[in-house]
Amino acid sequence: MEKQPDLAIVWFWKALNSGDRVDSALKDMAVVMKQQDRSEEAIEAIRSFRHLCSKQAQESLDNLLIDLYKVVQFFASSHLAQALKGSFTLT
Repeated sequence: MEKQPDLAIVWFWKALNSGDRVDSALKDMAVVMKQQDRSEEAIEAIRSFRHLCSKQAQESLDNLLIDLYKVVQFFASSHLAQALKGSFTLT
């Protein structure tokens, strides 16, 4: 069976909006979003829906957020380094 991450994300959103298995839907959706280079969107989703998750899920959501922030920070610093590298020329 072919993987369809965009379709999976749609179904995760439906589950979140209907209140169905919110803990796992939010965590799984964030992981898929991270794999699709949509880490910033995953961070916003966790921020918006974590209040609907159980107390038991909060620590793993925190760990997932830390991981997502690292990815966003890495890409931001990589883009900055490339921008700076391109703006300087040696003569």
